[in-house]
Amino acid sequence: MTLYHKDGSVYKLIAPNPAMKEQNIWSAFSVHNMTWKPEFKEDGTMVMPMGSDFELQEKNQGAIFLDELDSSKINENEFKKENIKVNKKEQELKPSIEKTFIYCLPAIIREKKDDLYGDVYKTIQYEKPTSFEAVILTQNDLFMELWTDSSFGEGSILYPKNGDKRWWKVQDKEQKVGGWILKSVPSQNQPSFDF
Repeated sequence: MTLYHKDGSVYKLIAPNPAMKEQNIWSAFSVHNMTWKPEFKEDGTMVMPMGSDFELQEKNQGAIFLDELDSSKINENEFKKENIKVNKKEQELKPSIEKTFIYCLPAIIREKKDDLYGDVYKTIQYEKPTSFEAVILTQNDLFMELWTDSSFGEGSILYPKNGDKRWWKVQDKEQKVGGWILKSVPSQNQPSFDF
């Protein structure tokens, strides 16, 4: 029987095992207690033998077995085709969700109301930098939308570690599927995320 790798190629041994170089073929051997007769202890109790369906066969039975083995060989081309079909099915079933590592400078927006004129002033305060994983849903030059299970408020600054080297400012968030969709625009602030 031929052994195959996961990709369908034939597995080949590097070299014969050096320990088997001096191996001899056994021509004469004897077996003991293969009829599984019961044994008796000194006190007369009988030890029941282990049940077995092992039977000794004649020497020519080995040749018959090899013939049966040759006739049951699998066609290698058919096996490779089946293996390719299975691999394609596995790829189709696996969802391709790519997570991106994102640095974040969380923001807290505080509102103050002027008692005299009623004007509302917003101030932003940044907390300690953190990081998380997210799935980027859409991204272009002026807008980025991502999903994460972490919630960050408006004004938080994001830096995805995907090679774009762009900072984004969270403009809006929406709760979706057990997490949050963060909608962001390019940020004028570009803080350093060296920890």
